[in-house]
Amino acid sequence: MLERKQKKLGFEKVYLLTSLENYYEKYGWKYIGDCFSFGKSEKVYEIESEDKNQKNNGSCAENLTHIGTQKIETERLILRRFETTDTEEMFKNWANNLENCEYLSWSAHKKIDETKKVLSDWISDYSKNDYYRWAITLKETGELIGGIDIILILEHIQCVEFGYVLSKKFWNRGFMTEALKATQKFMFKKINTHRIQARHDVRNPASGKVMTKTGMSFEGVLRESDKSNTDEWINTAIYSILRKELEKA
Repeated sequence: MLERKQKKLGFEKVYLLTSLENYYEKYGWKYIGDCFSFGKSEKVYEIESEDKNQKNNGSCAENLTHIGTQKIETERLILRRFETTDTEEMFKNWANNLENCEYLSWSAHKKIDETKKVLSDWISDYSKNDYYRWAITLKETGELIGGIDIILILEHIQCVEFGYVLSKKFWNRGFMTEALKATQKFMFKKINTHRIQARHDVRNPASGKVMTKTGMSFEGVLRESDKSNTDEWINTAIYSILRKELEKA
């Protein structure tokens, strides 16, 4: 049924997250790796459309032009790819901090080996040209203070969703707003994105303030639309910005 819907909608690829191993391969799905979803490790499979070279009359005329994670510089920050040498600073600055991880999809790391494993997975994914994950570092000192990434890509409507985290030591200094603005511009200008969205747990309004400061508009609350890292249903507030709105700003 998934294959038929894929063909009808004109998608080139469909991705599937599942805890089942080796089950979907007999139906043509290809295992491409693991990921963390709702605080759990899941298997990721993909399947390509047999008609991927044919255009769907109802699809968008334009496509995303993927180039992968590229270095970005702002007034105070350098956004770059994560490296294996970031393990200690990531663990110390936010991955081990309960308050920092309270609203993330994964729980705070108790041991540095957990951070090392996560970083290894992230770094291996840089081989994909549609993978976007930046380490946020201070231009003046080079210190790693957070991360920002694309957690969802909807190719057929040229839409992406951001996720981010910033070390508590650097809150309330405008760093996250600066990083989000820069990566928004990158996705609009370089990747041909039409719409950018972001969500946050309604219990974390400070994240919504960051989104508003970058020009994003509050669209509403999605009831029980996600799960916390303690496996509880949560309401999320959703914000968005369109390319034409950035161009007018």
